[in-house]
Amino acid sequence: MKKIPLLPRYFQWIGLIMLLLMIPYKIYQDSISGIRINTFVVYNDTPLQESGLFEIMEVDIGFTLFLLIGLLGLTFIAFSKTKVEDEMIQSIRLYSWSWAILIMIGLGVLITLSIYGMTFVSFALLFGHILLLLFIIIFRLNYYRLNKGGKQNEE
Repeated sequence: MKKIPLLPRYFQWIGLIMLLLMIPYKIYQDSISGIRINTFVVYNDTPLQESGLFEIMEVDIGFTLFLLIGLLGLTFIAFSKTKVEDEMIQSIRLYSWSWAILIMIGLGVLITLSIYGMTFVSFALLFGHILLLLFIIIFRLNYYRLNKGGKQNEE
């Protein structure tokens, strides 16, 4: 079976630290949200402003950092190696990805049919985060069951 390119195992810890960094942001959200920087934007469609393509714009970077740190943290956890990487673990990874994608499609259909307006946009921003989180949960549960079953067979 072909090897899946994965990050080294210590990236799990880096991802966990990144996720834990999101907690202080949520606590101090009001003081962090005032951080404004000039950045390059591909498309500016801010309400009450002139829209434009490829321009420099002053933006509030707090929420962007929150989403970026969360996405990178979950990605590092999802794509890092386990202690033992063999064909069984790769099979569990594939199974977990399949179920995570199926659940996200179902959730996407449900949200599309039942939620409208800016709340829908908020959910759409988090689809990648939810997909990675579902994969991590399903993979860890199956990995735990595999390890638990292996220990019982040894006794």
